[in-house]
Amino acid sequence: TSSLSSKTAFSFLSDSGDVSSSLTYADIDAKSRGVASFLAKSRVKAGDRVVLVYPPSLDYIVSFLGCLMAGVIAVPVFPPDPADLNKHVDMFCVIVKSCGAKVALTSASYNYATKLAGIRSFVNSASDTVTWPELSWFVTDGVAPNPEFTYTVPSSENIAFLQYTSGSTSEPKGVMISHGNLAHNLQCIIKGLKADESTVVVSWLPQYHDMGLIGSYLGILFCGGSGFYLSPVSFVRKPSLWILAMSRYKATHMQAPNFAYGLTARKFKADAASGDKIDLSSVRHMINAAEPVDTGGMEAFYNKFAEYGLKRGVIFPTYGLAEHTVYVCSNGKQILTVDKAALETERMVVLVDSDATGVATLVGCGVPNE
Repeated sequence: TSSLSSKTAFSFLSDSGDVSSSLTYADIDAKSRGVASFLAKSRVKAGDRVVLVYPPSLDYIVSFLGCLMAGVIAVPVFPPDPADLNKHVDMFCVIVKSCGAKVALTSASYNYATKLAGIRSFVNSASDTVTWPELSWFVTDGVAPNPEFTYTVPSSENIAFLQYTSGSTSEPKGVMISHGNLAHNLQCIIKGLKADESTVVVSWLPQYHDMGLIGSYLGILFCGGSGFYLSPVSFVRKPSLWILAMSRYKATHMQAPNFAYGLTARKFKADAASGDKIDLSSVRHMINAAEPVDTGGMEAFYNKFAEYGLKRGVIFPTYGLAEHTVYVCSNGKQILTVDKAALETERMVVLVDSDATGVATLVGCGVPNE
Protein backbone atom coordinates (compact mmCIF):
# COMPACT_ATOMS: atom_id res chain seq x y z
CA THR A 1 0.00 0.00 0.00
CA SER A 2 1.06 3.63 -0.45
CA SER A 3 1.32 4.08 3.32
CA LEU A 4 4.13 1.50 3.41
CA SER A 5 6.04 2.65 0.33
CA SER A 6 8.73 4.58 2.22
CA LYS A 7 9.03 2.09 5.08
CA THR A 8 12.16 -0.09 5.15
CA ALA A 9 11.05 -3.67 4.63
CA PHE A 10 14.31 -5.62 4.37
CA SER A 11 17.78 -4.94 5.78
CA PHE A 12 20.77 -7.23 5.36
CA LEU A 13 23.36 -7.24 8.13
CA SER A 14 27.14 -7.53 8.01
CA ASP A 15 29.19 -9.83 10.21
CA SER A 16 29.31 -7.02 12.77
CA GLY A 17 25.50 -6.76 12.85
CA ASP A 18 25.40 -3.41 11.04
CA VAL A 19 23.03 -2.77 8.12
CA SER A 20 24.96 -3.30 4.87
CA SER A 21 22.01 -2.92 2.48
CA SER A 22 18.31 -2.19 2.77
CA LEU A 23 15.17 -1.92 0.65
CA THR A 24 11.96 0.01 1.23
CA TYR A 25 8.64 -1.40 0.10
CA ALA A 26 8.81 0.95 -2.91
CA ASP A 27 12.34 -0.26 -3.72
CA ILE A 28 11.22 -3.88 -3.64
CA ASP A 29 8.29 -3.17 -5.92
CA ALA A 30 10.36 -1.25 -8.48
CA LYS A 31 13.29 -3.67 -8.46
CA SER A 32 11.06 -6.75 -8.70
CA ARG A 33 9.20 -5.19 -11.62
CA GLY A 34 12.60 -4.54 -13.19
CA VAL A 35 13.51 -8.23 -12.96
CA ALA A 36 10.09 -9.19 -14.37
CA SER A 37 10.62 -6.81 -17.30
CA PHE A 38 14.14 -8.20 -17.83
CA LEU A 39 12.79 -11.76 -17.96
CA ALA A 40 10.16 -10.76 -20.50
CA LYS A 41 12.77 -9.07 -22.70
CA SER A 42 14.99 -12.16 -22.36
CA ARG A 43 12.17 -14.26 -23.80
CA VAL A 44 11.59 -16.17 -20.59
CA LYS A 45 7.91 -17.01 -20.87
CA ALA A 46 5.20 -17.36 -18.26
CA GLY A 47 5.23 -20.92 -16.98
CA ASP A 48 8.95 -21.45 -17.63
CA ARG A 49 10.99 -22.81 -14.74
CA VAL A 50 13.87 -20.64 -13.54
CA VAL A 51 16.34 -21.70 -10.83
CA LEU A 52 17.44 -19.03 -8.34
CA VAL A 53 21.11 -19.47 -7.40
CA TYR A 54 22.19 -16.77 -4.94
CA PRO A 55 24.45 -16.40 -1.92
CA PRO A 56 22.68 -14.82 1.08
CA SER A 57 21.63 -11.32 0.00
CA LEU A 58 18.59 -9.19 -0.77
CA ASP A 59 19.11 -9.88 -4.51
CA TYR A 60 17.50 -13.27 -4.02
CA ILE A 61 14.12 -12.07 -2.74
CA VAL A 62 13.91 -9.37 -5.42
CA SER A 63 14.41 -11.99 -8.14
CA PHE A 64 11.91 -14.33 -6.52
CA LEU A 65 9.26 -11.62 -6.53
CA GLY A 66 10.22 -10.66 -10.08
CA CYS A 67 9.54 -14.23 -11.17
CA LEU A 68 6.09 -14.10 -9.55
CA MET A 69 5.31 -10.86 -11.39
CA ALA A 70 6.44 -12.32 -14.70
CA GLY A 71 4.41 -15.50 -14.24
CA VAL A 72 7.68 -17.45 -14.26
CA ILE A 73 7.92 -20.44 -11.92
CA ALA A 74 10.80 -19.85 -9.52
CA VAL A 75 12.84 -22.79 -8.23
CA PRO A 76 14.93 -21.85 -5.16
CA VAL A 77 18.12 -23.94 -4.82
CA PHE A 78 21.23 -24.14 -2.67
CA PRO A 79 24.09 -22.37 -4.55
CA PRO A 80 26.63 -25.12 -5.38
CA ASP A 81 30.22 -24.28 -4.54
CA PRO A 82 33.14 -25.86 -6.47
CA ALA A 83 35.32 -25.47 -3.39
CA ASP A 84 33.06 -27.96 -1.59
CA LEU A 85 32.11 -30.59 -4.14
CA ASN A 86 29.68 -32.64 -2.09
CA LYS A 87 26.10 -33.80 -2.41
CA HIS A 88 24.87 -30.24 -2.95
CA VAL A 89 26.25 -30.33 -6.50
CA ASP A 90 24.48 -33.60 -7.23
CA MET A 91 21.31 -32.24 -5.63
CA PHE A 92 21.49 -29.12 -7.80
CA CYS A 93 21.78 -31.22 -10.95
CA VAL A 94 18.91 -33.47 -9.88
CA ILE A 95 16.62 -30.50 -9.15
CA VAL A 96 17.38 -28.75 -12.46
CA LYS A 97 16.74 -31.95 -14.41
CA SER A 98 13.55 -32.63 -12.44
CA CYS A 99 12.02 -29.20 -12.99
CA GLY A 100 13.19 -28.78 -16.58
CA ALA A 101 14.71 -25.33 -16.07
CA LYS A 102 16.70 -23.80 -18.89
CA VAL A 103 17.49 -20.50 -17.17
CA ALA A 104 19.26 -19.62 -13.91
CA LEU A 105 19.25 -16.26 -12.17
CA THR A 106 22.22 -15.29 -10.01
CA SER A 107 24.22 -12.33 -8.71
CA ALA A 108 27.63 -11.00 -9.66
CA SER A 109 28.92 -11.82 -6.18
CA TYR A 110 28.39 -15.51 -6.83
CA ASN A 111 31.15 -15.32 -9.48
CA TYR A 112 29.09 -17.78 -11.43
CA ALA A 113 31.21 -17.98 -14.60
CA THR A 114 34.36 -18.94 -12.71
CA LYS A 115 32.57 -21.34 -10.41
CA LEU A 116 30.61 -23.01 -13.19
CA ALA A 117 33.73 -23.87 -15.15
CA GLY A 118 35.07 -25.83 -12.20
CA ILE A 119 31.77 -27.46 -11.31
CA ARG A 120 30.89 -28.46 -14.88
CA SER A 121 34.30 -30.03 -15.47
CA PHE A 122 34.21 -31.91 -12.18
CA VAL A 123 30.66 -33.20 -12.45
CA ASN A 124 30.90 -34.33 -16.06
CA SER A 125 34.21 -36.15 -15.49
CA ALA A 126 33.61 -37.59 -12.02
CA SER A 127 29.99 -38.68 -12.07
CA ASP A 128 28.45 -41.60 -13.91
CA THR A 129 24.91 -40.68 -12.90
CA VAL A 130 24.76 -36.86 -13.01
CA THR A 131 25.44 -34.47 -15.90
CA TRP A 132 25.83 -30.75 -15.36
CA PRO A 133 22.73 -29.12 -16.85
CA GLU A 134 22.82 -26.73 -19.79
CA LEU A 135 21.56 -23.43 -18.43
CA SER A 136 21.51 -19.82 -19.56
CA TRP A 137 22.81 -17.75 -16.63
CA PHE A 138 21.55 -14.19 -16.06
CA VAL A 139 23.00 -11.79 -13.46
CA THR A 140 20.20 -9.71 -11.94
CA ASP A 141 21.74 -7.36 -9.40
CA GLY A 142 22.55 -4.89 -12.19
CA VAL A 143 19.04 -4.92 -13.62
CA ALA A 144 17.50 -1.44 -13.52
CA PRO A 145 14.30 -0.89 -11.50
CA ASN A 146 11.20 -0.52 -13.65
CA PRO A 147 8.26 0.78 -11.60
CA GLU A 148 6.23 1.21 -14.81
CA PHE A 149 6.21 -2.48 -15.70
CA THR A 150 2.70 -3.92 -15.47
CA TYR A 151 1.93 -7.54 -14.77
CA THR A 152 -1.11 -9.77 -14.85
CA VAL A 153 -2.43 -10.72 -11.42
CA PRO A 154 -2.25 -14.53 -11.28
CA SER A 155 -5.16 -16.76 -10.39
CA SER A 156 -5.04 -18.75 -7.17
CA GLU A 157 -4.53 -21.94 -9.20
CA ASN A 158 -1.40 -20.68 -11.00
CA ILE A 159 1.88 -22.19 -9.79
CA ALA A 160 3.99 -19.61 -7.93
CA PHE A 161 7.12 -21.68 -7.37
CA LEU A 162 8.49 -25.19 -6.97
CA GLN A 163 9.68 -26.01 -3.48
CA TYR A 164 11.98 -28.99 -3.26
CA THR A 165 12.20 -31.18 -0.19
CA SER A 166 15.56 -31.37 1.56
CA GLY A 167 16.64 -34.69 0.05
CA SER A 168 18.00 -35.79 3.43
CA THR A 169 16.28 -39.19 3.27
CA SER A 170 15.63 -39.56 -0.47
CA GLU A 171 15.99 -37.72 -3.76
CA PRO A 172 14.59 -34.16 -3.54
CA LYS A 173 10.96 -33.96 -4.62
CA GLY A 174 9.34 -30.85 -6.06
CA VAL A 175 6.19 -29.51 -4.44
CA MET A 176 4.02 -27.28 -6.66
CA ILE A 177 3.06 -24.25 -4.56
CA SER A 178 0.21 -22.29 -6.09
CA HIS A 179 -0.50 -18.62 -5.43
CA GLY A 180 -3.56 -19.77 -3.52
CA ASN A 181 -1.48 -22.15 -1.38
CA LEU A 182 0.98 -19.39 -0.61
CA ALA A 183 -1.62 -16.76 0.26
CA HIS A 184 -3.58 -19.12 2.51
CA ASN A 185 -0.48 -20.32 4.35
CA LEU A 186 0.72 -16.76 4.91
CA GLN A 187 -2.69 -15.85 6.31
CA CYS A 188 -2.38 -18.77 8.74
CA ILE A 189 1.10 -17.64 9.79
CA ILE A 190 0.07 -14.02 10.35
CA LYS A 191 -2.98 -15.09 12.35
CA GLY A 192 -1.14 -17.71 14.40
CA LEU A 193 1.82 -15.46 15.23
CA LYS A 194 -0.27 -12.28 15.65
CA ALA A 195 2.03 -10.47 13.22
CA ASP A 196 1.26 -6.97 11.94
CA GLU A 197 3.00 -3.77 10.83
CA SER A 198 4.83 -3.60 14.18
CA THR A 199 6.46 -6.99 13.56
CA VAL A 200 10.25 -7.05 13.37
CA VAL A 201 11.91 -10.30 12.28
CA VAL A 202 15.59 -11.07 12.80
CA SER A 203 16.57 -14.17 10.85
CA TRP A 204 19.63 -16.03 9.63
CA LEU A 205 17.66 -18.83 7.92
CA PRO A 206 18.63 -19.81 4.36
CA GLN A 207 16.54 -17.99 1.78
CA TYR A 208 15.98 -21.08 -0.34
CA HIS A 209 14.50 -23.00 2.61
CA ASP A 210 10.72 -22.90 3.12
CA MET A 211 10.87 -21.55 6.68
CA GLY A 212 13.30 -18.82 5.64
CA LEU A 213 11.65 -17.83 2.36
CA ILE A 214 8.02 -17.92 3.49
CA GLY A 215 8.27 -17.39 7.23
CA SER A 216 11.09 -14.83 7.39
CA TYR A 217 10.78 -12.91 4.11
CA LEU A 218 7.33 -13.26 2.54
CA GLY A 219 5.68 -13.15 5.96
CA ILE A 220 7.14 -9.67 6.49
CA LEU A 221 5.73 -8.42 3.19
CA PHE A 222 2.36 -9.99 3.99
CA CYS A 223 2.00 -8.29 7.38
CA GLY A 224 3.74 -5.01 6.52
CA GLY A 225 6.55 -5.41 9.05
CA SER A 226 10.35 -5.11 8.85
CA GLY A 227 13.02 -7.79 8.59
CA PHE A 228 16.73 -7.85 9.45
CA TYR A 229 18.74 -10.71 7.99
CA LEU A 230 22.07 -12.36 8.67
CA SER A 231 23.89 -14.89 6.53
CA PRO A 232 23.61 -18.44 7.93
CA VAL A 233 27.42 -18.53 7.79
CA SER A 234 27.61 -15.43 10.00
CA PHE A 235 25.33 -17.08 12.55
CA VAL A 236 27.31 -20.33 12.65
CA ARG A 237 30.57 -18.43 13.07
CA LYS A 238 29.18 -16.23 15.83
CA PRO A 239 25.75 -17.18 17.21
CA SER A 240 25.88 -14.13 19.49
CA LEU A 241 25.18 -11.96 16.43
CA TRP A 242 21.60 -13.26 16.41
CA ILE A 243 21.08 -12.02 19.96
CA LEU A 244 22.87 -8.73 19.31
CA ALA A 245 20.64 -8.07 16.29
CA MET A 246 17.46 -8.99 18.21
CA SER A 247 18.38 -6.43 20.84
CA ARG A 248 19.64 -3.70 18.50
CA TYR A 249 16.64 -3.80 16.15
CA LYS A 250 13.95 -4.54 18.79
CA ALA A 251 12.95 -7.89 17.31
CA THR A 252 9.48 -9.28 17.95
CA HIS A 253 9.40 -12.52 15.90
CA MET A 254 12.09 -15.12 15.17
CA GLN A 255 12.23 -18.52 13.46
CA ALA A 256 14.93 -21.14 13.95
CA PRO A 257 15.50 -24.90 14.10
CA ASN A 258 15.87 -26.57 17.47
CA PHE A 259 19.70 -26.75 17.50
CA ALA A 260 20.00 -22.96 17.33
CA TYR A 261 18.57 -22.40 20.82
CA GLY A 262 21.04 -24.63 22.66
CA LEU A 263 23.95 -23.49 20.48
CA THR A 264 23.25 -19.81 21.05
CA ALA A 265 22.88 -20.29 24.80
CA ARG A 266 26.25 -22.11 24.95
CA LYS A 267 28.19 -19.74 22.69
CA PHE A 268 26.76 -16.37 23.74
CA LYS A 269 29.22 -13.77 24.95
CA ALA A 270 28.19 -10.21 25.70
CA ASP A 271 30.56 -7.85 23.91
CA ALA A 272 31.06 -4.84 26.16
CA ALA A 273 33.31 -3.24 23.53
CA SER A 274 30.40 -2.96 21.09
CA GLY A 275 28.57 -0.55 23.35
CA ASP A 276 25.35 -2.51 22.96
CA LYS A 277 23.27 -3.13 26.08
CA ILE A 278 21.41 -6.38 25.43
CA ASP A 279 17.64 -6.03 25.82
CA LEU A 280 15.36 -8.85 24.62
CA SER A 281 12.16 -7.56 26.20
CA SER A 282 10.65 -6.85 22.75
CA VAL A 283 10.58 -10.57 21.79
CA ARG A 284 7.02 -11.92 21.46
CA HIS A 285 7.25 -15.14 19.43
CA MET A 286 10.07 -17.53 18.55
CA ILE A 287 9.32 -20.52 16.34
CA ASN A 288 11.20 -23.76 17.11
CA ALA A 289 10.74 -25.99 14.06
CA ALA A 290 12.36 -28.05 11.27
CA GLU A 291 13.87 -30.54 13.77
CA PRO A 292 12.66 -32.62 16.72
CA VAL A 293 12.20 -30.21 19.61
CA ASP A 294 14.48 -30.63 22.63
CA THR A 295 13.14 -28.97 25.76
CA GLY A 296 16.67 -28.88 27.15
CA GLY A 297 17.76 -26.42 24.46
CA MET A 298 14.73 -24.24 25.09
CA GLU A 299 15.36 -24.22 28.84
CA ALA A 300 19.01 -23.34 28.32
CA PHE A 301 17.96 -20.42 26.13
CA TYR A 302 15.45 -19.15 28.69
CA ASN A 303 17.93 -19.50 31.55
CA LYS A 304 20.72 -17.76 29.65
CA PHE A 305 18.76 -14.78 28.43
CA ALA A 306 16.32 -14.16 31.30
CA GLU A 307 18.72 -11.58 32.71
CA TYR A 308 18.45 -9.68 29.41
CA GLY A 309 14.69 -9.36 29.59
CA LEU A 310 13.63 -12.46 27.60
CA LYS A 311 10.18 -13.50 28.81
CA ARG A 312 9.28 -17.13 29.44
CA GLY A 313 6.74 -18.64 27.12
CA VAL A 314 7.87 -16.93 23.90
CA ILE A 315 9.45 -20.05 22.30
CA PHE A 316 6.82 -22.16 20.56
CA PRO A 317 7.33 -25.65 19.12
CA THR A 318 5.98 -25.50 15.57
CA TYR A 319 5.28 -28.09 12.90
CA GLY A 320 5.42 -27.61 9.17
CA LEU A 321 6.47 -29.33 5.96
CA ALA A 322 7.24 -28.36 2.39
CA GLU A 323 4.33 -30.44 1.12
CA HIS A 324 1.98 -28.13 3.05
CA THR A 325 3.67 -24.93 1.78
CA VAL A 326 5.32 -24.64 5.21
CA TYR A 327 3.17 -23.86 8.28
CA VAL A 328 0.81 -26.39 9.89
CA CYS A 329 0.54 -25.51 13.59
CA SER A 330 2.26 -23.66 16.42
CA ASN A 331 1.71 -22.08 19.85
CA GLY A 332 1.67 -25.33 21.82
CA LYS A 333 2.71 -25.17 25.46
CA GLN A 334 1.96 -28.64 26.83
CA ILE A 335 4.88 -30.95 27.68
CA LEU A 336 4.25 -34.65 28.29
CA THR A 337 6.70 -37.18 29.71
CA VAL A 338 5.94 -40.65 28.34
CA ASP A 339 7.19 -44.22 28.37
CA LYS A 340 9.80 -44.36 25.61
CA ALA A 341 9.54 -48.11 24.96
CA ALA A 342 5.76 -48.00 24.66
CA LEU A 343 6.00 -45.11 22.23
CA GLU A 344 8.65 -46.74 20.04
CA THR A 345 7.47 -50.34 20.00
CA GLU A 346 3.73 -50.16 20.59
CA ARG A 347 3.04 -46.62 19.29
CA MET A 348 1.24 -45.87 22.55
CA VAL A 349 1.46 -42.69 24.63
CA VAL A 350 1.81 -43.80 28.27
CA LEU A 351 2.31 -40.95 30.74
CA VAL A 352 4.98 -41.46 33.41
CA ASP A 353 6.71 -39.48 36.14
CA SER A 354 9.42 -37.24 34.69
CA ASP A 355 11.91 -38.62 37.24
CA ALA A 356 11.56 -42.16 35.89
CA THR A 357 14.12 -43.79 33.62
CA GLY A 358 13.38 -44.76 30.03
CA VAL A 359 11.21 -41.74 29.26
CA ALA A 360 10.70 -39.47 26.28
CA THR A 361 9.47 -35.89 26.20
CA LEU A 362 6.76 -34.76 23.79
CA VAL A 363 6.25 -31.05 23.21
CA GLY A 364 2.87 -29.95 21.86
CA CYS A 365 2.60 -27.77 18.75
CA GLY A 366 -0.90 -26.46 19.38
CA VAL A 367 -3.65 -26.64 16.78
CA PRO A 368 -3.68 -25.61 13.12
CA ASN A 369 -4.85 -22.11 12.28
CA GLU A 370 -7.31 -22.23 9.40
